[in-house]
Amino acid sequence: MSALVNLISYLRSKPNLLMGLFTLMLGVFVLFDAFATRHGAHFAGDRVVGFWAIFGFGGTIIMTKFMKWFAHEVLIRPLDFYDDKKEGEE
Repeated sequence: MSALVNLISYLRSKPNLLMGLFTLMLGVFVLFDAFATRHGAHFAGDRVVGFWAIFGFGGTIIMTKFMKWFAHEVLIRPLDFYDDKKEGEE
């Protein structure tokens, strides 16, 4: 197996480590945003330190949850969905 497959398998077996890495990344992005030069706020969110990092993280979570719901409710069909049998026939 390739190194990438091994890495993915390892991370899937340790979900708390993966969540910690993503939380650390969010913290680093908020820290970078705190030291970024601001030239002028276009709206109230621009004045909040870490707004865009948190906005992006929250948007990712919401989009992931929505697409998971969409895939299960709309796209997935029963195993016999494409069978040509009509009701009462065998």
